[in-house]
Amino acid sequence: MLQFEKELREEAQLRSLSEVTINTYKYRVKGLYLHYNREPAELSLHDIRKYFLHLINVKKIGAESLRNRYYAIRFYFVYCRGISKDDFNFMKVKRPETLPIILTKKEVRKILSNVRISDYRICLELMYACGLRIGEAIKIIPADIDGERKILHVRNGKGNKDRAVPIPDNIYEKLRKYWLTHKNRKILFPARFSSDRKETNTTIKRRVLQVAFKKALAESGVIRKATPHTLRHSYATHLLEAGVNIRVIQKYLGHRSLRATIVYIHLTNTTEMRCVELLNKLMNDL
Repeated sequence: MLQFEKELREEAQLRSLSEVTINTYKYRVKGLYLHYNREPAELSLHDIRKYFLHLINVKKIGAESLRNRYYAIRFYFVYCRGISKDDFNFMKVKRPETLPIILTKKEVRKILSNVRISDYRICLELMYACGLRIGEAIKIIPADIDGERKILHVRNGKGNKDRAVPIPDNIYEKLRKYWLTHKNRKILFPARFSSDRKETNTTIKRRVLQVAFKKALAESGVIRKATPHTLRHSYATHLLEAGVNIRVIQKYLGHRSLRATIVYIHLTNTTEMRCVELLNKLMNDL
């Protein structure tokens, strides 16, 4: 392990960052290391500035990728090397104003029905039915499910937040039958090729789910740039279209700010149509 990787991991762990975030930060800072073939600690702010100019003018990377690299590298230099955040104001990074892709309910059904392996299909179905992130879904344990109330407790979600989400009856029944195929009390989604699925601590890998979804998408004939995370966006939009209060959707998604949830209002015409209907009823007697 390189020195910068060790330092970054320690600082990230002290700040309770997830393993996924730690590995992502390491990967992005390693790009800086490989560019100069030197430990980042040996580089000056001028070197870092030149690196970002190289990414913009030579590599021509997109705004979102540039933004993500900037925050990873800034994290390393601020928390591992003690550099002030003010010294990192040489670049202005804006979040691209892009709306997420939303699948129709019919498209969701078509894609999920083409997931050939039942283990992966039920995990993806749970992601859609409860609006889960992929990392949240694969680490669900049987004890997280309240069968009597049909509630799923999502532990340590993004930002280390817990939340409770209702499980639809049909999904609960599928999960119950699926669990009986392995009876593992420690994890809900054990890796398929574990020698002892009942006792293993190894879960289905996120990359395996991503590949399964990608194959199903291709076979379904749905022409969209969708990923497993698209299921979460679609869940939120479909709830909004069904008339669920946006504050409730915020709670189910585990969003800290309502601003993150409001984006789904822009993805549906249903809310506007309902407003017009209500307005017509209210003004009918004029």
